[in-house]
Amino acid sequence: MNEILLQVEKVRKVFTTGSENLEVLKDINFSTPPGKVVVITGQSGCGKSTLLHLIGGLEAVTEGIIRVGDRLVTEMGEGDLTLYRRKTLGFIFQLHLLLREFTALENVAIPALISGVPKTDAFERAALLLAQVGLSGRLRHFPQELSGGERQRVAVARALINDPLLILADEPTGNLDEGNARVVQEQLFSLVKEYRKTLILVTHDRELAREGDQRFLLHEGVLHPL
Repeated sequence: MNEILLQVEKVRKVFTTGSENLEVLKDINFSTPPGKVVVITGQSGCGKSTLLHLIGGLEAVTEGIIRVGDRLVTEMGEGDLTLYRRKTLGFIFQLHLLLREFTALENVAIPALISGVPKTDAFERAALLLAQVGLSGRLRHFPQELSGGERQRVAVARALINDPLLILADEPTGNLDEGNARVVQEQLFSLVKEYRKTLILVTHDRELAREGDQRFLLHEGVLHPL
């Protein structure tokens, strides 16, 4: 594996609405080796989520390059981006985005099934991950039967199902009370460490921010090391 897993170099992002240009990210530069936790903080609307979306190939950069391993994300076509998101990334959003008509077990297994993992293997791994986030007794429950903290723990398990190189977490505890936030935090960091994953996390949560191996403040479109 390359010494640097993620490299972001001279990245700009400008949104254009009508005749107006809004430069959200001006000059973003950072890199991280495998197995590290990178935490990015900053005020609401400063571009933290936009940066995650660029790394995740959900939006295109205006200028600059993003490289993950030996893959240049910023030059991928839509087909390659779809495979990149499916095979290389795990996403955790502030809203859990679980499918209401599927159980916790099914929600976690679905990305693996889409990637062609045999059904038995996908459900076995989903059950293991749910056990690791303390939900072995809730496998058959639907999202509406789970608490907010439990739903977010299902989302953490789902992010790991395809054994991604990189996990992108956007305010993963932002909708939770302090007690549930700490549980989700502990389990997320424990799993990231156990499976040796690289985590890029954006948050307002000061407790979460202290846990990073690399910590940055995003201010006026530029990343500042903390």
